Amino acid sequence: MTTVVAVQTSEDGAKEYWAKFERAGRLATIEGRSALFVASAVLASVVADLLSEQGLTVNLDRVRVAPARDYRAGVMALVLVHGGEPVVVPIIPASAELRVYPMPSVSAEVGERVVAAVTVPAEQVESDGWVPAAAIGGQLHAALTDT
Repeated sequence: MTTVVAVQTSEDGAKEYWAKFERAGRLATIEGRSALFVASAVLASVVADLLSEQGLTVNLDRVRVAPARDYRAGVMALVLVHGGEPVVVPIIPASAELRVYPMPSVSAEVGERVVAAVTVPAEQVESDGWVPAAAIGGQLHAALTDT
């Protein structure tokens, strides 16, 4: 029970921090990019904890820049194994679409090749657009353990 409370508290803090800047439309500012990174880092940590509890080997990676987004900013990524190979999953707050990329060798850029795409169902997305860590973790777990 303590883990669930701590995880929820962390996620709530990330959500509040993200929403403050999202509402202000300040993603083009340093404050907005900071909000994005903080929310992403905390959310990634919560998702990693949830996936670890489900038996997956998962680690926090580093800041990655994911292509095909409305903005270019670094977000925290997870490292997992898919099909016997290491992959990275950039965690973008309030995004129901997750993309799994091959592990880049050196660059923070993840490249264009998508190994798998995962979409959190609309009914699991909160009314304000936030995608809960449990929904992200559940979808990633299902997608990455089907191989």
